[in-house]
Amino acid sequence: MPYICLARNDIPDGTVQILDLSPNTSQRSLIYEPPGQTKYVNRALNEAPVPIPTSGAVSSDFNGLQAYLADRFDPTNLGGAVWSEADLATGAAALLAEVDAGNALTAANVDAALTVALGAAVGFGVGGSTPVLTELLSVLAGRGYVLPAGSIKLVGAPWDPVQRGNFTEIQRQFGTTWDAGEWVPSSLANRQAGGDPVPVETKPTRHTYNSTHFQVSLGEGHLATFQAGVTLWPDSDLVGHYPWLMQGNNQHPQVNNARVVTVYNDDGTLA
Repeated sequence: MPYICLARNDIPDGTVQILDLSPNTSQRSLIYEPPGQTKYVNRALNEAPVPIPTSGAVSSDFNGLQAYLADRFDPTNLGGAVWSEADLATGAAALLAEVDAGNALTAANVDAALTVALGAAVGFGVGGSTPVLTELLSVLAGRGYVLPAGSIKLVGAPWDPVQRGNFTEIQRQFGTTWDAGEWVPSSLANRQAGGDPVPVETKPTRHTYNSTHFQVSLGEGHLATFQAGVTLWPDSDLVGHYPWLMQGNNQHPQVNNARVVTVYNDDGTLA
């Protein structure tokens, strides 16, 4: 699927909306039309780990790009053959910089960006790395990836090559079986335990299909405009701003020709 990534870190989530895709998520017919395509574009999650000193483990769950890097990219060529907090932050910043600049993110591009930023070979096919490009692109498009507490991925112990993180978490839910006038889990044991175990996305993103409407948006619609550059926070005052005590200054200085989104194909080339 195409991946629509927010290419700025100064625009809050839930602000940029792509409205020229079809069906419209808010206005579609629930009976006759497929799932909606209009969506908000959110920035990639990028939480930092909180390490347990000298143990190599993280003390609490953390979500996003650094979690994916720590779990799925082998740090064998980094100092001590482990991920440090600084290296994770540097690697994540390097990938986000590629998104912000509108650069392609093929597997080779990802490898090059990480290697240059970290000063050592880190990437696809290095050591025990197990990344999937479409997964990484989905994380850059705002999808959640949680690395749970206790995962040994940091300085203090050898890097654990086993995948510990996931895009989903198991929740107990009712609603798969109708019995005696109510929805109940599918087995008696699950009824007693509180519901069927169901994998639920930690932070889902809406699937985007490469449809005619998408191609039109990419060619001359919202996606084309947001990729070509727009004016952010335009100053509409009739007079200029001066450092007068009562007037103050612009809270958000105007930004011209600002790239707002970058759109990727499944192989990381630019859409």
